[in-house]
Amino acid sequence: MNERISLIRKQVGLTQEKFADRIGLTKNFVWMIEKGQRIPSDRTISDICREFGVNETWLRTGAGEMFQKRSRDEELAAFFGEVLSAEPDFRRRLISALSRLSTQQWEVLEQIANNLLEETKNAGSE
Repeated sequence: MNERISLIRKQVGLTQEKFADRIGLTKNFVWMIEKGQRIPSDRTISDICREFGVNETWLRTGAGEMFQKRSRDEELAAFFGEVLSAEPDFRRRLISALSRLSTQQWEVLEQIANNLLEETKNAGSE
């Protein structure tokens, strides 16, 4: 299980410290789990699965898929939660700017996106 926990952490792109913070552990304890020196409690396993959308069967046994299947709305909610809980960065500034657009500005943005998609399709067929 220690190798699977390390794999989860790397898949979600977190340091041991950030991973530990998200599930209420210390960096040192996460290090010990990943090295096989400590066995995670049922609560820690549950916290990892809940926080990162991990399939508990996979975490415990290696069987099945690593991540639980989520709807697009669940994926978006997780993304926004991650962005809002992280240090301010470009993603947060962009979402903040988008949140202030009027309906008319959204329509203009949609047209720009559609034009870019069309150009990309045309460039790919040349």
